[in-house]
Amino acid sequence: RGAAPVELRSVDFVLRSGLARHEMRLDATPPREAGERFSLVGRFSHPVWARRGDWRRWSGSVYADLPRADSAAWRPYLELPFEIGSGEMALRAWAEVADGQARSVQADVALREVALHFKGREQVLPLERLQAHLAAERDDRTLRLSAERLSFASGTIDWPATRVSLALRRAGA
Repeated sequence: RGAAPVELRSVDFVLRSGLARHEMRLDATPPREAGERFSLVGRFSHPVWARRGDWRRWSGSVYADLPRADSAAWRPYLELPFEIGSGEMALRAWAEVADGQARSVQADVALREVALHFKGREQVLPLERLQAHLAAERDDRTLRLSAERLSFASGTIDWPATRVSLALRRAGA
């Protein structure tokens, strides 16, 4: 992406690998202006007869905890369908992986004092706050998207906690 490297301090990395299991954990502190210390944890297994390094056969879970981050500082590193202006964000996310493919993702998201600019639009959406528990799950035929406790405030709008869900099913043939 052409972005400068991120300098992390106080990096702790643990990797445990056995015959058919892999566990890893990364705890690191970004520069003060970028946010607070974060954690990434992964636990995976694979068939005993599969090559250990063939991650396309791995199944398991990934967890990320980013308690506070400055959205402008992380913008060069994120590929999103919108741009996030300055402000703060927090994220806690879980993903379930089967055979190297994400099958479900859940995230607790909180944004504060940010401005969203959607590609192809002139207007910016200023948000005083946004919080939600987001989830996405897919199987062979269905993609399910949901937002629980979705609430936000923008200008004169103060949207109360809402639940939204969408299921997209692939047609027969």
